[in-house]
Amino acid sequence: MPDDVNDDTAGAPASQPPPIRRRNVSRTIAWIVAGVAVAAAVGLGLWAALLHDDLNESQAQVEAQQAAAEEASAAAASRTAAAKERGQTALSKIEEIEGVFVVTEDDVAEAEQAAAEAETAANDARTAVEQARAERDQARAEAQQARLCARGSLDAAHTLFEEDPSGEDVENAAGTVETVSSTCAESLSATP
Repeated sequence: MPDDVNDDTAGAPASQPPPIRRRNVSRTIAWIVAGVAVAAAVGLGLWAALLHDDLNESQAQVEAQQAAAEEASAAAASRTAAAKERGQTALSKIEEIEGVFVVTEDDVAEAEQAAAEAETAANDARTAVEQARAERDQARAEAQQARLCARGSLDAAHTLFEEDPSGEDVENAAGTVETVSSTCAESLSATP
């Protein structure tokens, strides 16, 4: 075969791949970033669901503690009313006797003990309610943070799914995913 027939292809190596187009690389990067963003959004969504369950559990605890506090307050009020009634009965007996009436130290000690127990029970109930409210507020704040994290990841993914995103859009979306991921990771590590 003559040497000059295929001069155009003779100098080029046959194993060299065709040049990679920039658009295909950008699209590949966009799909990778989109995958990471979707995975982050799913993870944050699961985290938000767990926090929502924690919030519901905290709310149930608050309601139970409030019921216990109301019950303790009612019991304290009942004991106080009973102590007042005993005092009124004692006073009426004193008036009936029209003489000297002696209150023993045991009577005084018993009345003081009942009043102290009622006050302690009421204080314990107030403390339990305040603690439950603080836990509920913390759970609400964590759930809000989870929603914000998921929203940021979804916004970045949305940018990547636009028709023919530019290289700058892909880089911005990748930066947004990194920022949201690090912020959310810090939030998660700060959660007790």
